[in-house]
Amino acid sequence: MINLKPAIEAGYTGRGVEVGIVDTGESVGSISFPELYGRKEHGYNENYKNYTAYMRKEAPEDGDGKDIEASFDDEAVIETEAKPTDIRHVKEIGHIDVVSHIIGGRSVDGRPAGGIAPDATLHIMNTHDGTKNEIMSAAIRNAWVKLGERGVRIVNNSFGTTSRAGTADHFQIANSEEQYRQALLAYSGGDKTDEGIRLMQQSDYGNLSYHIRNKNMLFIFSASNDAQAQPNTLTLLPFYEKDAQKGIITVAGVDRSGEKFNGSNHCGITAMWCLSAPYEASVRFTRTNPIQIAGTSFSAPIVTGTAALLLQKYPWMSNDNLRTTLLTTAQDIGAVGVDSKFGWGLLDAGKAMNGPASFPFGDFTADTKGTSDIAYSFRNDISGTGGLIKKGGSQLQLHGNNTYTGKTIIEGGSLVLYGNNKSDMRVETKGALIYNGAASGGSLNSDGIVYLADTDRSGANETVHIKGDLQLGGEGTLYTRLGKLLKVDGTAMTGGKLYMSARGKGAGYLNRTGQRVPFLSAAKIGRDYSFFTNIETDGGLLASLDSVEKTAGSEGDTLSYYVRRGNAARTASAAAHSAPAGLKHAVEQGGSNLENLMVELDASESSATPETVETAAADRTDMPGIRPYGATFRAAAAVQHANAADGVRIFNSLAATVYADSTAAHADMQGRRLKAVSDGLDHNGTGLRVIAQTQQDGGTWEQGGVEGKMRGSTQTVGIAAKTGENTTAAATLGMGRSTWSENSANAKTDSISLFAGIRHDAGDIGYLKGLFSYGRYKNSISRSTGADEHAEGSVNGTLMQLGALGGVNVPFAATGDLTVEGGLRYDLLKQDAFAEKGSALGWSGNSLTEGTLVGLAGLKLSQPLSDKAVLFATAGVERDLNGRDYTVTGGFTGATAATGKTGARNMPHTRLVAGLGADVEFGNGWNGLARYSYAGSKQYGNHSGRVGVGYRF
Repeated sequence: MINLKPAIEAGYTGRGVEVGIVDTGESVGSISFPELYGRKEHGYNENYKNYTAYMRKEAPEDGDGKDIEASFDDEAVIETEAKPTDIRHVKEIGHIDVVSHIIGGRSVDGRPAGGIAPDATLHIMNTHDGTKNEIMSAAIRNAWVKLGERGVRIVNNSFGTTSRAGTADHFQIANSEEQYRQALLAYSGGDKTDEGIRLMQQSDYGNLSYHIRNKNMLFIFSASNDAQAQPNTLTLLPFYEKDAQKGIITVAGVDRSGEKFNGSNHCGITAMWCLSAPYEASVRFTRTNPIQIAGTSFSAPIVTGTAALLLQKYPWMSNDNLRTTLLTTAQDIGAVGVDSKFGWGLLDAGKAMNGPASFPFGDFTADTKGTSDIAYSFRNDISGTGGLIKKGGSQLQLHGNNTYTGKTIIEGGSLVLYGNNKSDMRVETKGALIYNGAASGGSLNSDGIVYLADTDRSGANETVHIKGDLQLGGEGTLYTRLGKLLKVDGTAMTGGKLYMSARGKGAGYLNRTGQRVPFLSAAKIGRDYSFFTNIETDGGLLASLDSVEKTAGSEGDTLSYYVRRGNAARTASAAAHSAPAGLKHAVEQGGSNLENLMVELDASESSATPETVETAAADRTDMPGIRPYGATFRAAAAVQHANAADGVRIFNSLAATVYADSTAAHADMQGRRLKAVSDGLDHNGTGLRVIAQTQQDGGTWEQGGVEGKMRGSTQTVGIAAKTGENTTAAATLGMGRSTWSENSANAKTDSISLFAGIRHDAGDIGYLKGLFSYGRYKNSISRSTGADEHAEGSVNGTLMQLGALGGVNVPFAATGDLTVEGGLRYDLLKQDAFAEKGSALGWSGNSLTEGTLVGLAGLKLSQPLSDKAVLFATAGVERDLNGRDYTVTGGFTGATAATGKTGARNMPHTRLVAGLGADVEFGNGWNGLARYSYAGSKQYGNHSGRVGVGYRF
């Protein structure tokens, strides 16, 4: 009914907020309920002047049920060693208990919390006199004083009177104004001494007025249940002292249908500081039956709990801020607008958590305090005749479309506009106004910072609209970006500092001759750009700002920057000097690729006007005879205007080195698999053997501060057999997956390969081997490209390997053998053409054919441990006898004629290899093997582990 769910789902619980509860009950001891455990409770003593803190402890073991009172320091948090669920309960539940539970009851035994702000710190002030069933004015006033001394900001008051009753020293409406005047006489007359304050606080009105004005407290009162046209008299203070409105809220009760509760008083003359809330409460304490209770006493704590949530979200809010937000976000019920029955309407907790919806009480002063890294947001549309005064160092964001007509003054921190705003604005020297995206506002006078910021949207330029005049004072700064236009309906008077950034998503594509980019237009520019006392630019990766020009036209005056474009190849070459050694080649290649693309784009724009160039968000269908390049222009423009500090990263991404690097890693891994077949030929024994193996690989390439990582897994099955007296043959089928990662690119390679080998022994002299493999692979790539774009692609290929080896056996020790082996292997890789998706700066690669001759040499030592187990150790070298070049020629997917090629890391031509292993015969034809191998160089290392099992027929 009060739309509390959004606040709960956002995680607000009142944590860190202190709430006062001034109330009464049959006994002191609310905190004896687990739901209210750990709160501060203060009982009123018989002298009606001082408060002593009490808490209900566990009953003695004799079970007499008597309460044990203990006095504590008022400032101390009351605690007990007993667990909440162990605390003994009173037999009766008092008015104060229910009110406290509604505001801040906590969850017990896994049940949902009954309170609106379960983590708020509650100061429960019990004004019961211990003998009379009355609420004494002196007790109330002293409770407010104590709460003010403790810094409590929100006070719930579920009590009141509309006439003199018994011995209660309250007042009637008839004489309330006179009492108010008498109470304030000394204080308003200038007597602000301790004695003057004491005299003021001796009356209810005087006490309220003092704490509202001097302690920034918000008092929330129930309207009372007398079915009267006016609420209880304690809420009437603002009727006599208008400024007291900021610290009082009257709460009337409504039923579940939104109709006024029959017993509830109306808002009456307090309508402007009154709202309504549900009067029916269903409360359950642990080990008690649910309590169904009704009255405005239980409407007020709903508002109080919501105020606690609001103060948690906006801890800087004053009492004026809190009441403005709670009242103006209420749901209008009854007569349209504020009425004497329902006030502002029904409490809307969810809407209140998004800030005020109107400024009806004058200017709303938002002193957000804090520092610039803290931000708060108002998301409601804000209306009203008041204005907004922004103070404090933190940021305040306005997300709504606001129609309030008062002025907006920024004295400190920053104010961010996301939508349209009607208000005229003034920025002081310590303030900042940020227009986000295409925001708008009224006239602007600034001696502070005016910042035109990009939104997260890319593409079309965005215009900030000032629907009035612009005055930039000599102390201020206008900070803008290329592609942002500040449009002024009236007269623009320039001055102060101009800071122009060449970076920004809205900046258009720059051709080789440069272009004029407007940044300020007005019906009239009263001063030209020379009235900027200082002009600074930061420049983009390829964009340099040359000069400011003023032009006059039929629709007004314009200030523009003339922007020139740098050469991408030369810029990349310069960036490569500061790049890690492993990136230098790729950075230079990426710059060359980009320059080729921009030459093509320049040619496509030869018949285009500068105005057409600025429409880079749309495909170039508006240019007859020219291929649509919209996405390509946007992507190229984003690179041109990117941060120069990101040059190395961007140029490297434009080289797409991951294709060559992951292909090289796959070829190396397939070579390791073929070597496993070669090793298996040396130890097959007699008969036919069936083989099943699994191999795991992990490799790291590192050079000059750049790293690439490879992980792989292959499963193989095959056979090996004696095909003659001196001949052994083997064949296996392997399926593998490997991954390669480098910088901001990742590759996944799936393959299926056939491996075969044959060995012929030439007696004791040595042997000859022939090796063959043929595999197909699919390489799937995901990578960043350009300025914050992403591309994905896949490429298919085949890899065939042919090897010829010879070996000589040398006796070693008594039982071991040493084999010297050498030969050649030829790798032939063929790769299909491909095109990436997702980015105009993705790569479109041509087909590739590359052959590499590899020299192989090594030693192998075998040592039998028994007739069933043999150990092996290997060492050797592999060298590519010609360059292994897997770079892919082609061009960007968004181009038609521009060509280039991908980059490639400097993979090692010479690799050292070593390994250890063992073969074991288990018996009954079963045998197993285990291998570890290493291949690497100074900057590269690959580790492989292989285990397998075989069966010999």
